Amino acid sequence: RKCYDVVRAAFLRYEGELKAAGRAVPPCWLYRGSWVEWPVADTDVFVPMSEDELTRKIDSIFQHESQKDRAMFRGEDDREFWQRARDRNRGTAAELLGLGLPHFFAVESFVIPDVLPEA
Repeated sequence: RKCYDVVRAAFLRYEGELKAAGRAVPPCWLYRGSWVEWPVADTDVFVPMSEDELTRKIDSIFQHESQKDRAMFRGEDDREFWQRARDRNRGTAAELLGLGLPHFFAVESFVIPDVLPEA
């Protein structure tokens, strides 16, 4: 939540500068995290991943000290951070397949709000 607050403040400042200069404001893609995915019906962009791409994502998670081993605030879920991310991305792919979309190994979901909501 703290990260989102910092990103939101920076984006709003940047947005103000762009608007003042008469320039277009780029969209901000919101990622939900490893605990829960955006509901399929609320998702604006699905990014399919191959098995190799998901492996690279997991390798990237291991590069961050704060995301190694156990998550700091994991609640009732005993899985490691990377396991949650893997399972969430694979689950989204399975859900989309069940809706008749093509088969993907894994899928990441993003929401692109018109206005960044307060946390």
